[in-house]
Order: sequence, then C-alpha cells, then structure tokens
Amino acid sequence: MNFKASGLAISSSTSAEELAQLRAFARAVSARAELQALIAKVETPDVILEIAAGCGYRFSFRILRRYARDLCADYWPWAGAGPQARRDFFLAGLNAATAR
Repeated sequence: MNFKASGLAISSSTSAEELAQLRAFARAVSARAELQALIAKVETPDVILEIAAGCGYRFSFRILRRYARDLCADYWPWAGAGPQARRDFFLAGLNAATAR
C-alpha cells in the first residue's frame, strides 16, 4: 500500500466507506503497472476519479484531496513536488470543474 501512514484517522465528517474505497484503489494501483502509468499522466483529479470508477472504486474529490498527501508513490501526479504542487493540482481540478 502506498499510504505514508498505515493508520489514517477517520473523523466523523469523513465517510469511512469512501476512505476504504480510496485505500483499496491505492492498493490496486500499487499492484498494477498499467494503472500506475495512467495515474502518472493525469492532469486533474477528476481523471483519477474516472479511472477509479472504471475499476469499481468510488470515492469523492474531497476524500482524494484530503488524503492525497498520504499517497506518496512516485506515480501520483503530485509526488515529490511538494505541498504547493499538490494544492495546485487540486485547485486546477476545481477550476476545470467550475469551467464546465
């Protein structure tokens, strides 16, 4: 699994099911090179959500954004680029969704 911390806390405002889905998706991505290649090329969070949905995983933009810092393998689009790059990635996703 490619979460930095194995014991992520679930607050009352976080959907435990969505977090479980995100964790399962992260495990699936870590096990499949073709998913890693797809994830590495995405430009917006919506594409990650679409890839996840295509694999049968359902979680929200909010959950992905909240736990993105824990997804630290090198194929995640924000990996190694620092916190500001991660924030910019999600901001670009919000801007793209607003423009539609």
